[in-house]
Amino acid sequence: MPFAAGGATDAVARHVAPRLARQLGTQVIVENKPGASGQLGTSFVKAAPADRSTYLLALDHSVVVVPLITPTAGYDAMKDFVAAGQVARFQWTLPRSWATLA
Repeated sequence: MPFAAGGATDAVARHVAPRLARQLGTQVIVENKPGASGQLGTSFVKAAPADRSTYLLALDHSVVVVPLITPTAGYDAMKDFVAAGQVARFQWTLPRSWATLA
């Protein structure tokens, strides 16, 4: 988890963890490694052995946007990670009052 405990992404991870544990037949621990817009936790997962024991629950921001705007991020979403699935989808909306600002 490349974000701090208590946030929305952490809540999703803790909700999904027991179900994932049943599917995998093993214990699943949510470990928070926040910092640098998700770079610290994402880099931790990239450096972990590729033995399917470490998973990253991330937002598109930390794996796609950050490497594009931060050349020193040290990872590339397409080269360094394999998508295992999607666990949530959020819609972005703006309040109607924003339309009057244009």
